[in-house]
Amino acid sequence: MTKTQIYNSKAHKIIKDSIKSVVYIDEKAWNPFENRYNDSIEEHVISKKLYDNLKSEGINLNIHKFSPGEEDLPLDNPIKKYLFDDIDLVLLDWDLDTDALNHSALKLLDNIIKQPHIHFCCIYSSSPDFDSIIKKIESFFSGYSREQLDNVRSIFEHNDDVVNLVKQIDVSAPEGRFIGQIKGIDATIWNNIVAITDLKDKKALIPMALSINNGLPKSEIPLSYSSEIISKIGDEYSLIINNTIISILKKKVNKPTQLIKNFSKHISKDRDKSFFKILGLDMQNEFSKKGAFINPEILNISLNTFMFHRKQINSLGAKPSFDDFLKDLLLENAKLNLTNTSLEMLDDAFLDSFKPIIKNVKNENLALINCFYNGAKINGDKFLNFGDILIDENKNYYLCITALCDCIIRDNKSNISFKYYFVKGQKLKLESAFKKGDGGFISYINEEISINWNNDEYIKPFQLYIPEPEIKSNALTAFDWLDKCPLSLSLNYVFTLKQNYAQRIANHAFGHPVRVGVDF
Repeated sequence: MTKTQIYNSKAHKIIKDSIKSVVYIDEKAWNPFENRYNDSIEEHVISKKLYDNLKSEGINLNIHKFSPGEEDLPLDNPIKKYLFDDIDLVLLDWDLDTDALNHSALKLLDNIIKQPHIHFCCIYSSSPDFDSIIKKIESFFSGYSREQLDNVRSIFEHNDDVVNLVKQIDVSAPEGRFIGQIKGIDATIWNNIVAITDLKDKKALIPMALSINNGLPKSEIPLSYSSEIISKIGDEYSLIINNTIISILKKKVNKPTQLIKNFSKHISKDRDKSFFKILGLDMQNEFSKKGAFINPEILNISLNTFMFHRKQINSLGAKPSFDDFLKDLLLENAKLNLTNTSLEMLDDAFLDSFKPIIKNVKNENLALINCFYNGAKINGDKFLNFGDILIDENKNYYLCITALCDCIIRDNKSNISFKYYFVKGQKLKLESAFKKGDGGFISYINEEISINWNNDEYIKPFQLYIPEPEIKSNALTAFDWLDKCPLSLSLNYVFTLKQNYAQRIANHAFGHPVRVGVDF
């Protein structure tokens, strides 16, 4: 087999193994418990063939007949929980109602994207124009609300020449030449667009084009997700939105018996964009098989013994707390069970067949893989912890190097009186960061930003007072003291370093005062 065939074969197996439960959503779907089967209805035929085929593959299928209004139900509604809890793949009909802008399907797609455990969504459509589906998805998830786009439109709608020009802009691929043409008509319009969108390049053309296109749907609230088209085969597309891979497939062409195979083909078409996603699925599959948190040997331990041990540890005021201690043990136990696991995507013979082309390696990609090694951004509200990186209004970065046990807040009490240790860093050009290599104290937090923590001869730790250390909506307020006068700092959380990377920086920072005889 060729390299492409080998890659596609591995990808198909891993993707298929990762799909255990599927839900099919269609306003005309056949529910065997509610409707009599009618082979003259296309959706009934699809429903039955999907059920029979997926069952033969060992995959569970829930068939849901969509009712108008369900798209607006909250995620904790029982219907939404039935649709999306413990689901690996959603098959979503695009034309759920007569709405030409497909708001129902788009709102359900937003629900799907918000579920971190749903990796796959397949949009089924009979539409002859799949380009319009992509444009509607890009518009709805553009990051602009209807109200914001109305404000953008109000800046230029009085000028017919600008309006006619903006109508020519391709939302998916705006051309920079339009900027000069708009400035030539009225430079004030472009300056106002830049001011309201906070965008200076051709990206500012996108909200302009969206604002006057009544054929594209707009969300009532800003929905901003990172998205990228990863493949196009014929008229069919696959794209990634946030962490969900979405394939847009034709109903009549993609028969239920070939659905997962065709779906896999779309995902694996671009190796560069699919490798890490498939690697993650490979690991997830192994974890579901072998990653037990509890070994059989300890099942005979009584609850009384467990509670006795808990009382002993809590009475000593041990750090970390008993629940954190147990969680660490459970994670380590799962790690031990996975020690001898072999991942198909990391097979040496398989990887050796792909020779790296050094000249094609881009700095942004090198930064991304270093970011993957360094840590990740944790979603949701959380308490400040060891390894967290924050940024202030002046683009200074702060790394929390306070010991893990001292970051624990119990009953609104802090062992360190809410005084946290940090080191400060600045953004460094990627080329300079790569030159420093492993010998430097560098952290990568995305494809564009590397942070240098060693701007002087040594890394100097300092303290900030943070009376409310819970990070909410990525925001945190800290206080610094200059000449006994507290200075308020507005910080935003951006990343969390893995413990081993953060510990290396902390060791260097706390080691310096010891060497020079300073007691802080």
